[in-house]
Amino acid sequence: MLTDVVFDDDGSMILGFSDRLGHQHAPGGLESYANGSPLGCLRIGGDIVRICNVGNLVSPVYSQEVNGKCGTNGCGTAGNNGGETPPIAEYYCGDFFSPYHWETALGGLALLPGSGELVSGVLDPFTVLSNGSYKLSNTTGQKTSAYEIIPSGLAFQKGASLGDFEVLCAAAPKEIGNFIWIDSNNDGVQDPCEDPVAGVKVNLYKMDGANTTFVATTTSNAQGEWYFKDHDQFGGFDTLMTGAMYFVTLGVSERSRSKFAATVNWSSVSR
Repeated sequence: MLTDVVFDDDGSMILGFSDRLGHQHAPGGLESYANGSPLGCLRIGGDIVRICNVGNLVSPVYSQEVNGKCGTNGCGTAGNNGGETPPIAEYYCGDFFSPYHWETALGGLALLPGSGELVSGVLDPFTVLSNGSYKLSNTTGQKTSAYEIIPSGLAFQKGASLGDFEVLCAAAPKEIGNFIWIDSNNDGVQDPCEDPVAGVKVNLYKMDGANTTFVATTTSNAQGEWYFKDHDQFGGFDTLMTGAMYFVTLGVSERSRSKFAATVNWSSVSR
């Protein structure tokens, strides 16, 4: 069953699938057919599928992972999903418990923007007959860590004891900034006693391929500081987009670029 959908920073969708057997039975219960015998050990296996965004954040175009890859990302044929026969190429090949289970996903997912990782509910994160979670890299598809929540030996064993996962803490606000000063010795370094510059107009633009979009403008204060903060200037948390490329211009009109233009890579933006 399709039980969860989350979105990665590049706009790709990640689908969580649950094995309904884990919701229909418990260890020791009777099998579903007439006169069924007790289930000594319930084994289930959901799945995680990535739907790649081959467009962009503004105009997404979706395509299912191909041979375990989205472009150059994903496990691909490098991961055989725990030894399935024949080998299966999956984006998230870290979703297995060796040597017993080719698929361990319970169907619940969570993703914190900017973390680069996916959280998935799983059976047997460390030991048999337990439930917990994996963290999987959204770049390589490999498992990065595991956590046991339901210990081995309790009633659920390999059933579906965990539902959805949610990120409870709000992501840190995004901002671009922050200081304009007079570089007296022209060394590109902010030295002591070099004066700040107040009243400089700063324009923010977003780049999307060959297209440039004006976002907002601000002015440096008496301390030479300036910031674009999506949480208190633009009325929401989504104006500065994770993974987008921005640049600023200083002391020029909204639609012009100059020698003062500077490109801002999101990896260097304070958050």
